[in-house]
Amino acid sequence: MATTTVDGVVQRTAILSSLQGVTLVKEGETLDTGYRVISITEESVTLESTDGTQNTLRLSNTDQSR
Repeated sequence: MATTTVDGVVQRTAILSSLQGVTLVKEGETLDTGYRVISITEESVTLESTDGTQNTLRLSNTDQSR
Protein backbone atom coordinates (compact mmCIF):
# COMPACT_ATOMS: atom_id res chain seq x y z
CA MET A 1 0.00 0.00 0.00
CA ALA A 2 1.04 3.54 -0.65
CA THR A 3 -0.40 6.40 1.39
CA THR A 4 -0.43 10.11 0.60
CA THR A 5 -2.21 13.05 2.22
CA VAL A 6 -3.92 15.57 -0.04
CA ASP A 7 -5.58 18.61 1.54
CA GLY A 8 -5.54 16.82 4.91
CA VAL A 9 -7.26 13.71 3.53
CA VAL A 10 -5.42 10.37 3.56
CA GLN A 11 -5.53 8.64 0.19
CA ARG A 12 -4.41 5.04 -0.16
CA THR A 13 -3.28 3.29 -3.31
CA ALA A 14 -3.11 -0.49 -3.46
CA ILE A 15 -0.35 -2.07 -5.50
CA LEU A 16 -1.70 -5.33 -6.90
CA SER A 17 0.39 -7.93 -8.71
CA SER A 18 -1.04 -10.58 -11.04
CA LEU A 19 0.01 -12.62 -14.05
CA GLN A 20 -0.91 -9.59 -16.19
CA GLY A 21 1.49 -7.33 -14.28
CA VAL A 22 1.36 -4.67 -11.58
CA THR A 23 -1.70 -2.43 -11.17
CA LEU A 24 -2.10 0.66 -8.97
CA VAL A 25 -5.71 1.19 -7.80
CA LYS A 26 -7.67 3.49 -5.50
CA GLU A 27 -11.03 3.01 -3.80
CA GLY A 28 -13.92 3.07 -6.26
CA GLU A 29 -11.86 2.07 -9.28
CA THR A 30 -12.69 -0.99 -11.39
CA LEU A 31 -10.02 -3.44 -12.52
CA ASP A 32 -9.84 -4.88 -16.05
CA THR A 33 -11.11 -8.14 -14.53
CA GLY A 34 -14.35 -6.42 -13.50
CA TYR A 35 -13.56 -6.32 -9.79
CA ARG A 36 -14.29 -2.99 -8.09
CA VAL A 37 -12.09 -1.73 -5.23
CA ILE A 38 -14.39 -1.31 -2.22
CA SER A 39 -11.87 -0.32 0.44
CA ILE A 40 -8.16 -0.03 1.09
CA THR A 41 -6.70 -0.12 4.59
CA GLU A 42 -3.12 -0.35 5.81
CA GLU A 43 -3.53 -4.14 6.02
CA SER A 44 -5.97 -5.17 3.28
CA VAL A 45 -7.85 -4.46 0.06
CA THR A 46 -11.50 -5.45 -0.39
CA LEU A 47 -12.65 -6.18 -3.93
CA GLU A 48 -16.19 -6.80 -5.20
CA SER A 49 -16.96 -8.93 -8.25
CA THR A 50 -19.71 -8.17 -10.75
CA ASP A 51 -22.05 -10.58 -8.91
CA GLY A 52 -21.59 -8.71 -5.62
CA THR A 53 -19.25 -11.21 -3.98
CA GLN A 54 -16.58 -9.50 -1.88
CA ASN A 55 -13.03 -10.76 -1.39
CA THR A 56 -10.50 -9.32 1.04
CA LEU A 57 -6.81 -9.51 0.17
CA ARG A 58 -4.61 -9.20 3.25
CA LEU A 59 -0.95 -8.27 3.38
CA SER A 60 1.18 -11.11 4.65
CA ASN A 61 3.62 -10.41 7.45
CA THR A 62 7.11 -10.66 5.98
CA ASP A 63 8.81 -9.53 9.20
CA GLN A 64 10.74 -12.65 10.25
CA SER A 65 11.74 -11.18 13.64
CA ARG A 66 8.27 -11.67 15.15
